[in-house]
Amino acid sequence: MADPLRKIEIQLENLFEKRTGTLSAQSMHTGKILARLIETLEESARPGPDGRWIAPNVFHLALGKRISQSASSIPDLKVLLTAKVEEHIRQSEMILLHPIRIEWETDLSLREESIRANAEIFRSGEESTDAFPPEPHPAITLPRGAFLIVNGRRHVALNRPVINIGRQLDNHLVLDDTLVSRRHAQLRAREGQYLLTDLGSKHGIRVNNITVHEWVLQPGDVFRLGNTELIYGDDREESITQPIRPENTPAAPPDHPAPAGEEGTPG
Repeated sequence: MADPLRKIEIQLENLFEKRTGTLSAQSMHTGKILARLIETLEESARPGPDGRWIAPNVFHLALGKRISQSASSIPDLKVLLTAKVEEHIRQSEMILLHPIRIEWETDLSLREESIRANAEIFRSGEESTDAFPPEPHPAITLPRGAFLIVNGRRHVALNRPVINIGRQLDNHLVLDDTLVSRRHAQLRAREGQYLLTDLGSKHGIRVNNITVHEWVLQPGDVFRLGNTELIYGDDREESITQPIRPENTPAAPPDHPAPAGEEGTPG
């Protein structure tokens, strides 16, 4: 199956093909820029105080010579890319605090069709200069050797900081299940663990037979989306986390009590 980011590229390629009547190098390069923006957006989002993720609003791109020439030849490209990034932020239920700004420059040290990108959160009127350095955000640590087993057959390595799961084809993990929502769940790396979050799905998420909104995954956890069963594993030798539960999420069943003296630690 094609990389979901490639599907994002194709969406924008198709849009330009409709406008120009041909699939040109311009449209292919535009799709590639959009895919890199979305990838950088996901990697650079930060947790907010209310539990939702805050999206970056300033994107800096260094473009290889050929891809830069294509981008410069399309007058309304930044407007179109901004609209697509805003659409992705809405679909991901992230918070956008300030207007999006996309900047790029040609970097002759890159391969002609390469892109280097970074994204940051800036307040209105704030400039990215030495006088106003961007607030650093911690490096993302992925769980070592993390994977999912889907329906007991399919092995999926987890090697991205953000992994969207659902029925829609632009998810990183696509599930062919009519009870799975188009954008059902998300895995986000945090402090060397994956946080599983329900993205407002119709049928919810059950982990170890408990309905949850958020859950820090531990090796051996079994969660269900629709009719699809997924088993999580990684290379940790022992469990070190506990679920993050909203007040309205049921507690663990009584047949799994916490060990004496360790209240609040999952059994």
